Parts: sequence; structure tokens; C-alpha cells
Amino acid sequence: MLRISQVKTRDTDRRSIEHALMKKLGLKNGDLKHWTIYRRSVDARHHDVTFSWIIDAQLRNEARYLTKKDVRPTPEKPAPFRPKGVIALKTPPVVAGFGPAGMFAALDLAEHGYRPIVLERGQKIEQRRQDVDHFWKTGELDPESNVQFGEGGAGAFSDGKLTTRSRDPLVDELLETLHAHGATPDILVDAYPHIGTDAFEAIIQSIRRRILELGGEIRFGARLEEVKIEDDRLTAINVNGRWEPCQALILALGHSA
Repeated sequence: MLRISQVKTRDTDRRSIEHALMKKLGLKNGDLKHWTIYRRSVDARHHDVTFSWIIDAQLRNEARYLTKKDVRPTPEKPAPFRPKGVIALKTPPVVAGFGPAGMFAALDLAEHGYRPIVLERGQKIEQRRQDVDHFWKTGELDPESNVQFGEGGAGAFSDGKLTTRSRDPLVDELLETLHAHGATPDILVDAYPHIGTDAFEAIIQSIRRRILELGGEIRFGARLEEVKIEDDRLTAINVNGRWEPCQALILALGHSA
């Protein structure tokens, strides 16, 4: 499999893309077996819109085309790193915070059978939307359910841009998870993927339902206030003034807590 960049077209029709790919590589008839889009970007400079594609293609006689410009072997997708614990837990793992980091941590734990407990000081996205709208209209702030705190985190009411400077292969896994929970398939190929606020709220609800289906527990209005360490080990957490046993805790607190 080869990865070919800088394949340029003026539209998004698959025939046009395939024609541009064959022209760029000087492909002989029959050498192109299969191809998929890896990335798509748009160049609208000078009032002349063109599309630039990165294509993964399966070819016959691949060695012949490796010498071409903008062609390299498609990187192998590494298996996700999933370290396994060595101490049996007597209590479920706890995730504090249900913004993006907490959501994905809890979902990953749930998918692997750990039945996590999620603590979120704010409210679920439906109630949070009402609280935020009330603030915009009246200026009355709910300190525990607002633009900063609540299900989905501080970015839940942004415009849903997905940006990162990282080239970590786990980025693709994250995008695939978002797509599985309702995001448009465009995010899998766009150079600058964008979900949109309305769609993001539905995705948050879908991830919550999945965690619950897998046996997880999500507590809203649950504020982590203190942790207890004994003999260099976590033994308990204080939630809303009440101590509970806990052996494993993920702090996904965001920047404001």
C-alpha cells in the first residue's frame, strides 16, 4: 500500500480523483487495484478553489511507483497501547470530570469491562444547555452548571473544531470513535475536521449512553473534594462531603476546576 499526497482536483467526484491519481503517478492500466481517501484539504487562495487529496492506494508493481514524487509507503497502523493492571481492584475505577478527557477515559474503561464510575460536578448536557441559555438571557450564573462545568466540558458550546498539533496515530482512533457516535464521516478525511455544536451535543449523549449500557455509572452534581492517601496508595475519595473507598482514580479535571 502506498500513500500519495498532492493529488489535485477541482471537484470531489471520485472519477476525477482517480483520474488525477493515475495521471500523477503515470499509472498503467490494471496497476491500480484499490484506493481510499486518507486526507482532504481545500485551497481557496486567489479565488480559485482546488482540492488536495492524500490517497492510500494498493497497486501492482508498487516498487515502480515508489520513486515518484509525493509517494511513500503507507505507515502501518499501530495496535493501540492498552496496559493492563497487575492489582485486582476491589472497587470500580473512578473518573473525575466528564469533559473530552474524562469521556474518552470512561468509554475506554467501559469498553474493556471495567464499569467505571464517573463524577461530574456539573449537569448532563440537556440541563446544562438550559442553564447556559438562562445565563445568557439573565446574567444569573449557576456556579456548578455553566459554560465551563458540566457534561462535555468547556468545549461543549464551541463550534466543534477538532484541532491538534499531534501526529499521534491515536488521533485517528479518536476521530473514528466520534464518527461511530454520530459525527459526519467527513471528519475522518478533512485536514481541519469540524463537527459543529449541535452535532457535538448528540455525540456526547451517545457516548454517555454507551458507557451506561456497558455497566458504567455517571453521577452528575458530584464534586470531588478530597482524596485520601495511605502508605503511598489511594484509599478513598470525598464526593460532596462523603468519603467513599477508591483504589484507582483518573483526574480529568479540565483547566477551570
